[in-house]
Amino acid sequence: MDRRLTRIGLVTGSLLAAVAGSAAWGQVNAPSALEQRIMAKLTADPELAATLGRPASQMSKIASLVGNWEVKSSRTAQYGIGTSVVTPVFGGNWLEMRGAAPGGMQNITFIGFNPGMRKWQFVSIDNLGNSSTVQGDDWNGDRLILEGDIVALGVQAHVRQTIIRLSDDAYRVIGEERIDGAWQPIDTHLYTREAR
Repeated sequence: MDRRLTRIGLVTGSLLAAVAGSAAWGQVNAPSALEQRIMAKLTADPELAATLGRPASQMSKIASLVGNWEVKSSRTAQYGIGTSVVTPVFGGNWLEMRGAAPGGMQNITFIGFNPGMRKWQFVSIDNLGNSSTVQGDDWNGDRLILEGDIVALGVQAHVRQTIIRLSDDAYRVIGEERIDGAWQPIDTHLYTREAR
């Protein structure tokens, strides 16, 4: 059997298992509508099908983020200096960023390139119960701009995060909110690599 079709079958089978749940799994006789659409997409896009289970080539653009970081924010005087530990997860398909700040604030963020959407995604959860996803096109030089609608403690906002690579050992993240058609600052974080 063609390796690409085997990989498509494994992915859609895994998806079906997750969607259908273990109790209903034995009762599924025909592909669901979702599985059929996924199979059609992967059949029509052999390049996408070939990438399944492997990191997108775009992930090499953020490989330098792996490591331990000191984090200073525009509110460091108020909150202190935080830390971030960045490691590859899921075979390198995502980078996991575990952040901690004085006062107990913690978050886990995943950044990765979604080959099906052909977009970067930044998925974040925190210890206050918040979650958010923003996405963006490709890097423009040393900048990646991610944008999306979020809800923070029940308050809705349209945000933009700009990641600026200053060097392999430093980068800045600028957070902004769209208010009345203009971008307003939320905060800025400077990440500096801890000594190796």
